[in-house]
Amino acid sequence: MSKKKKNWIGKIFTITGLLLFAAALALSVYNLWDGYRAEQSREKLLEEYRDKNQNISDEGEQAEESDGQIPDYQLNPEMEMPEIALEDLDGAACIGVLEIPEIDLKLPVLSKWSY
Repeated sequence: MSKKKKNWIGKIFTITGLLLFAAALALSVYNLWDGYRAEQSREKLLEEYRDKNQNISDEGEQAEESDGQIPDYQLNPEMEMPEIALEDLDGAACIGVLEIPEIDLKLPVLSKWSY
């Protein structure tokens, strides 16, 4: 092979390598940004769930204290879970929070989901 052809092939490989490196860097930055965005969304949803759940719990405790009755969902485990509609999810309902303390993870559990 001639020296010109080797230089040309070398330039192509160098440019291709730089483009692949730039693409990997862009994907890494996007993944970090997406993780940050998901963390912010999760915190916002959990805060809204806690606020609404606290209001419901306070009402339930007041009712329990006044008439001494246990809520239906505690007596009947087959009953559907109480749902709390979250405004940040366009009205989707949350039924609880999944906590995994080993990895310090708390996630809202939606009553319905889709891909």
